[in-house]
Amino acid sequence: MGSATVTTVSTSRTATMLRSLLVLAFAFAWMAASADVHAAKKDTSLCDGLTGAAKGLCTAAAALGCGEATKHQKQCDALGDKFEAVTGQLPPWEEPVDPPVPPGPTVTLVFDSDAFDLETGTLCEDALGADCNQGDTEFFRQPNDFWMSFDVGQPTEAILVPVLVCNSPVFTVGVAVLAGTPFANVDSSMLGSLDFQENVLEAPLGAGDTIVLRTCDLGYFKIGNMSIASDQVTVAYEELHF
Repeated sequence: MGSATVTTVSTSRTATMLRSLLVLAFAFAWMAASADVHAAKKDTSLCDGLTGAAKGLCTAAAALGCGEATKHQKQCDALGDKFEAVTGQLPPWEEPVDPPVPPGPTVTLVFDSDAFDLETGTLCEDALGADCNQGDTEFFRQPNDFWMSFDVGQPTEAILVPVLVCNSPVFTVGVAVLAGTPFANVDSSMLGSLDFQENVLEAPLGAGDTIVLRTCDLGYFKIGNMSIASDQVTVAYEELHF
C-alpha cells in the first residue's frame, strides 16, 4: 500500500510540472510574438500625412513589419491591395517599381531635305545650300551624319542615308544594321561584336529595327524606334561607348 501511494503522488507531481512547463512555454512564445509586433509598431513614420482608412491600413501594415522580411507577407499583400483600392496609390511600405528606361532623345526629319548631326544633336533643316551643310547645294556634308529618304517599295520603312565623305580622309563611316532588334535591346556591350560595313549608301530602317552608326568623328550611335507621319520620319538616337 505504501509503495502504491508514493508512486501515485510522484506521477501526480510530474504531470503538474509538465503542465506548468507547457503553460510557461506558451507564455514565452506569446510574449516573443507580441514583442515582435510591438517593435514593428514603433515606427509609423511612413504613415505620416495619411488620414482615415488609408492611415488605418498603413498603421496595421507597420505593426506587421510590412516592407521588410516578415512572416506576415500574406496579410501585408492583402493590406496593400486594400490600400490601393482606397487611395489608388502604391502603399508606402512597398518598393516603387522602377520606371522604364526612356528611349533616348528623338529627332524628326523631313524626307530628303533635313540632315542631322548626332554628336551635337543639331538638326540641319532644308540642308542643301544651308550653312549647317557647309553651303553645299548638291551633297549632304559634315558635320551632318545622316539624312532620311522615303522607301517607295516599303512605305512602312524608311531609308537611312549616312554621310560618307569625312573631312578627314583617315576616318571612315561604318554601318551595322540590326534588323528585328528593338532599340531598347541594343547597348554598348554589343559594340565589339557588331559587323560595321563601310561605303554603305543606304540602310533600310523599320519600326522594330536598329541601326548602329560609326560617324566621321568616331562616335557610335544607335538609331531606331522609327515612325513615319506624312513626309516626316521620327527616330530615337543614343550614343554608345566602348
